This record gives sequence, structure tokens and C-alpha cells, in this order.
Amino acid sequence: MAVFLFSNTVIQILATEKGKEGSYRPLFGNLNTNLKRGNDWKSVEVHAIYALVYLLCTSKEGVLQLKNYLSAKDERVFHPLFIAQYLLIPVNTIVKNSLQDWMMEPYYTEEVQKSEKNNALYRTYATRCFKAGFYLKHTLLVSLMTIVRTHGRIPKYLFDKDERLKTIKLGDGGLEKAGDDPNKQEIAFNSFLTVWLLTLPEKFEQWYKYHHGQTTSKEVQQTNIFNLLDTPSFPGYNNKDCTALQPSAETGNFNFLPKTWELLDAFEHFRQQKTFWTTPSIEWEYKRHLDEKKMKEQKKAAVTDEMLDKTGNLKQSIEELFPEVNDSDKDDSEKKESNEGKQKNSVAATVATAPSPNTSKKETPKKPRQKQSLDNTSSGTSPNTPKQQKGGVNKLYFIGQEIEEMNTVIAHMQQHVDELTSYEWESGDEIIHHINEIAESVETISDKVKFVEQILE
Repeated sequence: MAVFLFSNTVIQILATEKGKEGSYRPLFGNLNTNLKRGNDWKSVEVHAIYALVYLLCTSKEGVLQLKNYLSAKDERVFHPLFIAQYLLIPVNTIVKNSLQDWMMEPYYTEEVQKSEKNNALYRTYATRCFKAGFYLKHTLLVSLMTIVRTHGRIPKYLFDKDERLKTIKLGDGGLEKAGDDPNKQEIAFNSFLTVWLLTLPEKFEQWYKYHHGQTTSKEVQQTNIFNLLDTPSFPGYNNKDCTALQPSAETGNFNFLPKTWELLDAFEHFRQQKTFWTTPSIEWEYKRHLDEKKMKEQKKAAVTDEMLDKTGNLKQSIEELFPEVNDSDKDDSEKKESNEGKQKNSVAATVATAPSPNTSKKETPKKPRQKQSLDNTSSGTSPNTPKQQKGGVNKLYFIGQEIEEMNTVIAHMQQHVDELTSYEWESGDEIIHHINEIAESVETISDKVKFVEQILE
């Protein structure tokens, strides 16, 4: 009964999204589907706790490890979803995709392959497979629980020095993609530990493929951590009918991982950034990030060139709408230069004709002040009648109003032009919005210019 329950409630191996081959990432879809395989209980939490207890509590050492894990200072590592996503799923994936087949290779003989499932020989092989899988899961789980208990869920890591893992943390598996759902936040990437644990199966898969001729790498260098040249020392079975595991003939114990594959030492090595952690899926996602960034910059450059052309056309349209303003600005500039020249000449003349200090001052006789005539006819020209003056004031008032409104519209239009040329927009919709606003502003200014021309007529 226990074997049946365990085989049906074991947590799922890592699933990958379509179109993202080898992307070992949290999936925020249906957690029940992604995290558990059986349907004995609907709750993922129940499956996780059952699998954890069943894997550990079959030995005295396992019970002690569970007790030590529950004494961890970081209470966030007790959550069943965290245990399922970052302990059980990586362990199951490593065992199923790499280690179990590797360990059982000597016993999967041609005779076993040809035997029927009800045959005693095949049943012996199936029992050995189950025990091998259980042993491998137990051993790996104890190692990973030691890492989590020692370092907590969020150990210190300098992501600013590691662009690849920074991209992964902020990518599809990060907290931003998890939204406000607390369960999704629980399984999201938020630390080096979570990224490392969920991508660890890739390293074991590389190891398995290298020793089985399934890799394209012709040369593999010797390394102090996760050395692909090393081989595991699996325990085995003594004779044809025995189903009890025996210590490894090479080491004399049940520890099958080589020294360079000790998981706690490896984790601390990469956490301290002695070398940077990476896997095929990390490289794949980082390359995708760089490609998307490059495409975005190219689109921005193309839109910028287009907007500069449109801005130049817009400026030309405004100059065509306000030829009088441009001419008046030109006249004002010429008048300003002329006045500056006159002032300089006047100063020079004043200095030249100024009396010396010894010269006696002569008072210039003041002319009698003439009274300004209030008679409208005394000036020789006929001023506007009161009715004409009132009409002129109204015209000036309306023209002034239109000019003020045009200044407001121009300022509004300039704001959108500045935002377009700042390159801070994020989408095509935002660019279209700015262009539409500028077009509406030009149309409004054109209407107001026509209205002023009607007033002047």
C-alpha cells in the first residue's frame, strides 16, 4: 500500500513551457497540474508534506535530517509550496532524467529487455529500479535540505555583478510575473538559492549526456566544481536475484557523488561568485533578453529617425502657418542690431563732444511747455470716432485671446515633441498618441490663424 501511495503522490518532475526547450522555470499556471502528478488529494500541500515525510522517515538519519530542517531560522523554507517547487521537484527531475537510468544500466540486460512484465526476472528488475530511485531521492533531498537550512531562502548574492542571473530573476519566473497571488509568489524566483535549485537538474543532465555520448562538446576541461570528467560510484546489487542495495565496491559506502559534486560546497562556491553559475537554459534566456533589447533599440532608432523627419515637416508647416511671425522676428532682430549700432555711435559721439572738466557750464534755456490740445482737429488728422475705437478694441481683444490660446496649444504640442525625442516611450501606442496630439495641435493652430485673418479683414 505504501509503495502504491508513494508512486501516485510523488511530486511532479520539472515541466517546460512550449517553445522554451530546457527552460527550467516556475510555471504560474495550474499549480496542481505543475507540481503534483497524482490525484489522490487535490491539495499540492498535502502531496508535498506526504512525499517529504515518506522519503525521510524510512531511516534514522532521515528523521534526524527532518528534525534539523524544522529548526531552520528562516521560516519561509517551511511552506509546502516552497518544499514542492524547490526541493522535491529538482530531486525528482535529477533522478528521473539522469541518475536512475545511469545507476541501473548494468542491470538492464538484454535478457531483462526481452522478458515479459509478469516474469520474475522483470519483477526483480522493477523492484531494484524502485529502490534505486528511492535511495537516490533520499540522498539528494538530504543534501538540498542542508543547503536550505544553512543559508535560508534568500542568501546574500550580488546580482549587480551577474547580469545573467539578474535577467533570470527579473524574467518570466520572477516575482513580477507572479502578480498578487501569494501561492505564485511562493514559487517565484526571488533569490540565488531559488534559481540555483531549479536549474541544478540541468547540470546533472549535462553530466549524464557527457558520459553517454549525447553531447556535442568535444573537449571538456577539468574543474574543481561539477567536474564532468568525474563518474559517480553507485551502490549495487550483489547477485541476480538480490534486491537489497549494497555499498559501492569503489568507496565501501553509500555516498555516490564525487568530491567535486558535493552540493553544499558547490552552492557556496557559486554563491560567493568565485565563478558564476550558468546552465543551458540560463544562457538561452539571457541571449533572448539581449536579442529583444537589441530589437527594441533598433525599433527606437527607426522611430526616432521617422519622428525627426516628421518634426522637420512639422516645423516647416508651422513656419508656413505663421509667415508674419517669422518676418516680424526677423525685423525685430534687424531692429535690435540697428538700435545697438545707434547706441554705440551715440555713446561715441557723446564722449567726443563732452566738455572738459575745466569748461564752465552753460544752462540751456528751457522752452515753454505747450499745452496738449484736446481739440480733435488740432492735429491735422481725423482720429477714429468713438464707434471705430470701440470696434478696434474688440478686434484687438479677440486677437489677443486667440494668440494666448495658440501659445497654450504650441506649448502642449512642444511637450509631446519633447516626449517623443526623449526616447522614454515603451510602446507603439504611446508613439501614436504623441503623433495624434501633435497633429491635433497643428490643426487647432491652423483654425485659429484663419479666425484671426477673418478678424483682420
